[in-house]
Amino acid sequence: MLALSFSLKCRIFTNFLFVKKSKVVWRLIFLLFISVPVCAQQSPAALRSSLIKSAAKADTDSVSYYLAILGSYYLNQQIYDSANYYYKKALRYNEQIQNRLRRAGNLNDMGVLYFRTGSLDSSIYYYNAALAEYEQQKDTFNTTIIEVNLGMLYKEKGLYEKSLEFLLNAARKLEKTEPSRTLATCYNSIGNVYLKIGEPHDALAFHQKALVVRHKLNLQSAIASSFNNIGNVYLVLNQYDSALYNFKKSLEIKRALNDKGGEGNSLNNIGEVMVKMGKFKPAEDLFRQALTIQQSTNDKLGTVTTRNNLALVYLRNGNLAGAERELKRSELLASSMGVLEPLKVNYEIQVRLYKQKEDYGKALDYSQLLLTIKDSLLNQEKTQSLAEMQTRYESLKKEGRITILEKEGILQAVEIDRKQIWIRSLLVAMVLIFIIGLLIYYNLRMVRKNKIHIEMLLKELHHRVKNNLQILSSLLSLQSQQLTDDSAIKAVKSSESRINAMALIHRKLYTVDQNRTVDIKEYITELIQYLVYSYGYHERNFKLDLEIREISIDVDKAIPLGLILNELISNAFKHAYENHPNPELRINLEYLGIHELNIRIKDNGGGLPVADGKRRKTFGMKIVSTLIKELKGSLNVKSENGTTYELHIPI
Repeated sequence: MLALSFSLKCRIFTNFLFVKKSKVVWRLIFLLFISVPVCAQQSPAALRSSLIKSAAKADTDSVSYYLAILGSYYLNQQIYDSANYYYKKALRYNEQIQNRLRRAGNLNDMGVLYFRTGSLDSSIYYYNAALAEYEQQKDTFNTTIIEVNLGMLYKEKGLYEKSLEFLLNAARKLEKTEPSRTLATCYNSIGNVYLKIGEPHDALAFHQKALVVRHKLNLQSAIASSFNNIGNVYLVLNQYDSALYNFKKSLEIKRALNDKGGEGNSLNNIGEVMVKMGKFKPAEDLFRQALTIQQSTNDKLGTVTTRNNLALVYLRNGNLAGAERELKRSELLASSMGVLEPLKVNYEIQVRLYKQKEDYGKALDYSQLLLTIKDSLLNQEKTQSLAEMQTRYESLKKEGRITILEKEGILQAVEIDRKQIWIRSLLVAMVLIFIIGLLIYYNLRMVRKNKIHIEMLLKELHHRVKNNLQILSSLLSLQSQQLTDDSAIKAVKSSESRINAMALIHRKLYTVDQNRTVDIKEYITELIQYLVYSYGYHERNFKLDLEIREISIDVDKAIPLGLILNELISNAFKHAYENHPNPELRINLEYLGIHELNIRIKDNGGGLPVADGKRRKTFGMKIVSTLIKELKGSLNVKSENGTTYELHIPI
């Protein structure tokens, strides 16, 4: 990841590299070059002392400066909680004094911090905010660096089209300057994306471009990374000798540089080659070595990948228990990070595992999860769009000539029309008829194109809404993990389940052609299974009895109905089963034939307390009451051998 956290003076120094080399500029660069290391060498105690003195003088500008310096110090020391604390305080101060340059730098620093801690969604948020600030300031240098970083982040998230959009745009800008570390990183990232979407030859071309630039700049660590990536491409092309050669070159350089994180990555890659060659025992040893290093360096992404590989080796050796153990650990870590590609690989191996164990129920569950993951990754239409972007990138220098030819063609057409007008007056009518016909034809074509364009925009809108709901759910999940107050945790968890109830309906609408009706049986079944899992229950310790007819209802009724069911079922999990040895839940749904749904939800808990007024005034029950009124339905509650809710909804 580029753009490591810099102090304000470091950013000014890098920005000066793009300014004309006048005498005044070089003096400033010289002074900054000397002063930056002095700041970097100060102890945190000295920096805090300077901060306190600035605060006592009410010098908010200096306060924000020292807060950012302290944040950068702790970031480089990998003390991330302290770095987060100082960066956020600096951000608040810079918003107060309206220092947009420093604010942009703080946002960039937060992006770096969240990337290092594995919070990719938060990192993308702060990088986009920093990008907007730098674009308003017309700061080409920092804008380009952030575009490269965003491209790399979107690659990790599996959003390859978005990744290439940023990376190719940054590459066009960087190619106009002298060869740089940033250009090499950009080429390298583009190569990684092309490998992900199944274009290994394009990937190899960009990785070789990156290697050439890095050799020119003598960047040993980056050269090792390029050898590693070229090895990955050869591995995909099944050229194992070439892959092994490049991986070993990478490992040799990383060990010489004492790069533990890179060493773990290279060991994992060599292990993958051994698996391809059928040498499972050496592969297992290599994966174990890689895993030890990755855990010691807190390399979460590397840990997920290596555990997946280790599980695959166990599976092929018949060690099903070991494979299941590694897959569960990998799944938990990948889910917490929100990375789709490693999670997809994990689900694929789990499907194979449970088929081999003849546990077809779990195999089916993971097959469904795998389909959901694949839906969020690159599809065929996106691949075509990526090819079009690459074509535009390669043919950029030809666009000027094409424009000239088009203008010449237009002028020729106008000249021909002018000559025809003077030939015979009789042809005027024919020309007019021809033009009218051409306009009608053109109008029909435009209508057809607009229709196709609207359909594509609608599909993209559905996809973006789905992704935003997933992001919002992930943010609430992350927030709940950081809270300590039980009531706050319950409130956040309730909001998360409501969002997931809506997201489930949206996913079903997005995957069918007719986007107005929902299969209520399928929807309620998936919603309940999600709630059972969310509240920590399992088939072994929870009895679920569903009697639901297959009925399709309109989405306008499906969304509020889903939210009502979410609230009532969540109430059962939160209140009915406390210390209950055999929790049960029964749900019946009938269509009475008189345009009315009859839904019955019954638990075997202790029942509602006598004074139930407080519970009915909770936020969740207010939502239920409001939605029932919206549906013009009714709700009856009974407390006999548990709690029973009876809903009557007209449709």
